Order: sequence, then C-alpha cells, then structure tokens
Amino acid sequence: MKIPKQIKINGSTINIEMINDNVDKDYTGKFYPLEMKIEVIKAGKTKDGRVISEDTMIHSFLHELGHLFTHINGYDDLYKDEKFCDEMGYFLHQLIQGLK
Repeated sequence: MKIPKQIKINGSTINIEMINDNVDKDYTGKFYPLEMKIEVIKAGKTKDGRVISEDTMIHSFLHELGHLFTHINGYDDLYKDEKFCDEMGYFLHQLIQGLK
C-alpha cells in the first residue's frame, strides 16, 4: 500500500509526512489535530537501530487515520482511545490486504 502525501476528509486537507526517525521512541505515528497533519515513521532502520517493517508503517498510518476520523467527527472519547484506534488500524489493514 502506498501512503499518500495528502488526503481530504470532510473538507479538511490532511498532510502526511513520512519521517526517518522520531524523538519519542514510544510511537511510530502521530496525528496533530491543530496542524491537521499525520506523521508516520518510514519502513527501514532508524538512527537508534530499530527496524520498522512495512506492515508496521502501514498499520501506524491507519491507526492515525482512526484518530483523525474520530477527531473530525467529534468523538472525543474515541479520539483519545488508543486501543480503539489500534483496533481500527488492524481492521483497515486486514481489509485492504484482503482487497488485493
């Protein structure tokens, strides 16, 4: 799956930035609601030696889409729910893989 550089949802433009590394090692993607931006760490080896797989990169993007969708639609409780967004990411990833 190719991750787009930009998407439009509900009249909003969301920029997607692929990054080589991140300061906070606890995540592989992040949604910034004020900037309407998603960051996703690229597949490959990071500066600190972590290996990010293609599947992890795609799941991270889809997980962040979960945050985006819940934020845009005003579901504040779900927006903050990491487990929900993680499950949404897994569901979407499996769905996309099944469409091939």
